[in-house]
Amino acid sequence: SLADTGLCAIFGDPHFITFDGAETTTVGDMIQWLVKTSSIHIQGLSKASEGFVAGFAASGSFMGDHRLVLLREEKEGPIKVTYDGVEILQVAGSSFDVNGVVKAYRRNSWDSDLFDDRILSMRTRMNFTLGDFEDRFKNLPTEGIYLFKLPNHIDITVTGVDCLGVIISMP
Repeated sequence: SLADTGLCAIFGDPHFITFDGAETTTVGDMIQWLVKTSSIHIQGLSKASEGFVAGFAASGSFMGDHRLVLLREEKEGPIKVTYDGVEILQVAGSSFDVNGVVKAYRRNSWDSDLFDDRILSMRTRMNFTLGDFEDRFKNLPTEGIYLFKLPNHIDITVTGVDCLGVIISMP
């Protein structure tokens, strides 16, 4: 259930909010572990000297070693999602389902029946000209909002606002 899960976030250039609410910023061109256990591998990618969030990759035995990758090569460029190297979710409103591995959705706007409303009230001590998480997910998305439901009650929600905003929910 949602009550048994926590949220963490990576967004902007990149800022992090950890599962325990701590905040940090790291800048630069790098791959960073967002979640790493013996079976769950989720990495974030930041690019260029300013370190804008460019994507994430999820794999590991919990997904049967399949690979899910969301990538934005350029700061304002298109968002591309691949599953085992094959592009998915190419148009808004589309879905993708591999039983027991991933259920993926791309929507034009926030859908409270699908997305986790707790994301909208996430708070940060940092001040942003771009708006809070509610604005980033409800009012500002132009590339759509993505949701990836993975095994073990792991959800990854992504908006294309402010580079990318990637929110992970998991036990």
